Amino acid sequence: MSLHFSIETARRSRRAQVYMSGELVVEGVSTKVTIRDISANGALIVTEKPLTECSKVELKRGELRAYGHVAWAHGRQAGIKFDEPLAPGVLQKTMPKAILRSLDIDRSGS
Repeated sequence: MSLHFSIETARRSRRAQVYMSGELVVEGVSTKVTIRDISANGALIVTEKPLTECSKVELKRGELRAYGHVAWAHGRQAGIKFDEPLAPGVLQKTMPKAILRSLDIDRSGS
């Protein structure tokens, strides 16, 4: 299996580009983060301090509570892979309507 195939498979869920505050808990320590994109399977965040790959994390925003791990980290940016996909209802309670529209599935071509 090629690396390209692995990345494409991992990124099948639609992503919404956002600029929202959130909270990340790593080993019991909470820190503020900026969420730059989010999907049902993960998020791109910007932190004040660099993170270590594979660290177990909890991402919080409003009613959103997503558990996962740091899939990759580069400087202050990190990709979070959720342990379980987010339920659509969770995103609806957390995200503004404009963002939710960008996450809708294109039913005409898929």
